[in-house]
Amino acid sequence: MATEDGGWQLGGTERQLDAEVVQVAPNREFASPAPESGDLLLYVTRGNGHLESGSRLEAVDTGCVSWVPPGGRYVLTAGPEGLAFLAVGARAVAPPSPTPEEAHPYGGEPACLLHRVCTECGRLATGLGDRYCARCGTPLPS
Repeated sequence: MATEDGGWQLGGTERQLDAEVVQVAPNREFASPAPESGDLLLYVTRGNGHLESGSRLEAVDTGCVSWVPPGGRYVLTAGPEGLAFLAVGARAVAPPSPTPEEAHPYGGEPACLLHRVCTECGRLATGLGDRYCARCGTPLPS
């Protein structure tokens, strides 16, 4: 499924993999934590640059496949033409939600936006009057 920033993400809820296409502007960095459990494969689909993972620094180019070990973080720096890559790894499991005391130590209640979250793909509706999910077309909860 296409994302708002021109990338792509794997949809559905019954899968065991996560996949996402990320586009990095020329001479810019993309930094992300590596998955805590499971490896991550990066496939450069366009452009070139450098990948830093742990103490490792390697040049990457179109068609290059790189491995990122679990934990830590990785940084992809795009060259002068920019960079696009496909990241594939084990599906992330969301951490447990914090209790109200953990989330709001100074009191108050969290804003409830559940009526604006698509039950099919989990995307938050951006328009106040949206009745359908902009990503998958599913009617939003009423």
